[in-house]
Amino acid sequence: MRRFAVISGLLAVFILGVVVGAGIFSVLSSRASRLFVSMTRFGFESEQADRLRAALSAGNLDRALVHASCALEGGSGLLAFDPDKSVWGPSFPVFGAFVTGSTRFGATDERQYLARMHARLGVVLERRGNENEARIEYKKAVEISGAHDEAWWRRVALGSLGEQASSGQ
Repeated sequence: MRRFAVISGLLAVFILGVVVGAGIFSVLSSRASRLFVSMTRFGFESEQADRLRAALSAGNLDRALVHASCALEGGSGLLAFDPDKSVWGPSFPVFGAFVTGSTRFGATDERQYLARMHARLGVVLERRGNENEARIEYKKAVEISGAHDEAWWRRVALGSLGEQASSGQ
């Protein structure tokens, strides 16, 4: 009976240690995430500033406008760069233990996701009257994804932007 009490006591101490350790780990990871998100935002803004300088030096005012806008957006309340709204809450390390390496956050297939981004850029270029550049972006979407055609990617991009392709296009 005494042996059972000793083993039960040791097991209780072990379980308590695991619980306390998990709690400390969760709190520390939550606090560290705020620093990580702030550093990521700073890195993004710094990279956009470098690209802005390069675009200005090359005389490409359209690219310069893009990078200046991106840097401004990155610092002005984007959820991804808000340290107080980080996905790394106290439960994140526990949740992370159950996520497999093949799980992708935000996209089921990175190539399909990137192809959609190119197609969305194609829509914007098309709206600006840059038909050739738009076609290049739709072609990139096809090449990256390895599937479908340019018209399909255009429809996907319009749908993801909450619009529909007109029957004549």
